[in-house]
Amino acid sequence: TVKVTFVLTDYTVTEGVCENGSVDANNTPDNATTTAKMGDNVTLTATPAAGYQVVGFKVKNETTNEETTVAANNNSGSFTMPAANVTVTATFEKALLNITKPTDDKIDVVTKDENGVSIDKAKLDERVTVVVTPDAGYEVLKITVTDTDGDEVSVILQEGETVDFIWADWETQEQMERDGK
Repeated sequence: TVKVTFVLTDYTVTEGVCENGSVDANNTPDNATTTAKMGDNVTLTATPAAGYQVVGFKVKNETTNEETTVAANNNSGSFTMPAANVTVTATFEKALLNITKPTDDKIDVVTKDENGVSIDKAKLDERVTVVVTPDAGYEVLKITVTDTDGDEVSVILQEGETVDFIWADWETQEQMERDGK
């Protein structure tokens, strides 16, 4: 009598380096390697850098060099482990960031894109023009834009002037200071 016992082979899941974020497989530290057996469900979680959002994941079979795309849902996705070592990466794109304007009834603030179209959101590195029109009896002293790190950029305007910002890691809170005349 011959008895043969089989066990499934462990294959590596390597977390590849990603631009503008990171990927995690089965809750391991970033850029780590974990193992999985053929047929196992491998869960991927992406963490985008500030100002970016997850597009999806790529799983590269290291034996065949074939890449499979995995959809992202709320920064997560999963795939069935093949009988091969794999490298996983996440793909990111610039996210639309909200532009929060003051809700003061004594001033009108309009934000425009490069084509002069009024906008409420912008992506990183996009030019945003801020047009401020105070009500009669008020003038704008300065415009302050605060980023997500709490750093402020202030601009002094003359009447009728506009200011352009290249959208960075802004929390997009525009603060208007004004004096009544």
